[in-house]
Amino acid sequence: NVYTGEIYPANVATLGERIAYVGLREDMVGPRTTTLDAAGRILVPGYVDPHVHPAHIVTPSGLARHLLPLGTTTVFADTLQLWELGGLRAFRTVADALARSPLKFYWMIRVHAQARSSDERRRYPLRDLARALRHPWTLAAGEVTRWPEVWGGQTDLLARIDLALRRGQRVEGHTAGAGAEKIAAIAAGGLTSDHEPITAREVLDRARQGIAVMLRESSLRPDLVGLLDALKAAPALASRLMLTADGSMPAFIRDHGFVDHLIRVALERGIPPVDAYRMATLNPATYLGREADLGGIAPGRFADLCVLGDLAEPRP
Repeated sequence: NVYTGEIYPANVATLGERIAYVGLREDMVGPRTTTLDAAGRILVPGYVDPHVHPAHIVTPSGLARHLLPLGTTTVFADTLQLWELGGLRAFRTVADALARSPLKFYWMIRVHAQARSSDERRRYPLRDLARALRHPWTLAAGEVTRWPEVWGGQTDLLARIDLALRRGQRVEGHTAGAGAEKIAAIAAGGLTSDHEPITAREVLDRARQGIAVMLRESSLRPDLVGLLDALKAAPALASRLMLTADGSMPAFIRDHGFVDHLIRVALERGIPPVDAYRMATLNPATYLGREADLGGIAPGRFADLCVLGDLAEPRP
């Protein structure tokens, strides 16, 4: 139970795609009820990755086929490639199709291109960004890689960020190279998260300014072991930190896993199991405002469950 930190016996009843009951009663079992005997096993919530690039090497649906068996049931996904291929229309087409995917795709809308170009304002018009942010599966803007413009108060970028903030949505940051003295202005500019810290010191610098930090372990940067040291200085961070595999390459996922790999690394580093699993379930769901749907095993939540043989092995 990621809400209370307990492990205890319980029956879990589901109806359709939602959890209906968690407790010791059995009277909801009828002649047409399908049952799974999980005695001696451990149920944990499906894993959530809050920062995923689902289309830079594979298709989102192809990625889903590989992630679901590893226990990841929800991703918060980047839109860069979709937008570059076809703008708002391409995003809507893909997002609407993937709304039926067993792997849940929520979206963060890129508000600027990866590289500067003379026609960027035409390709990323404010009116289309605003429409994309209104899509029912959109929860954030980002990732905003041009943090120097946020720090410097560049009005065009701040206006793009404000499209999300006015809707109560998150703004995913990317502050690689930003010194500690610049983080306060970056936070004031509206960036609500960051997945770029590469040292425990950088984790603390951002967390102290209210920025939600995603600890990365990927084929690009295997930093998680060192980043977890931030908990030695600030144990309360366990309620805020999240884990992300970022843009891991397919071969890395094949060889190591996805969010299950991140949890395994955290456990091997000595992180208490309840904290390790919270960082991959409840914490990202809460940060992105979807804790009523995701992140825990409780009535009303999506019935995304992983059956484990042991807490020490996160792969279902």
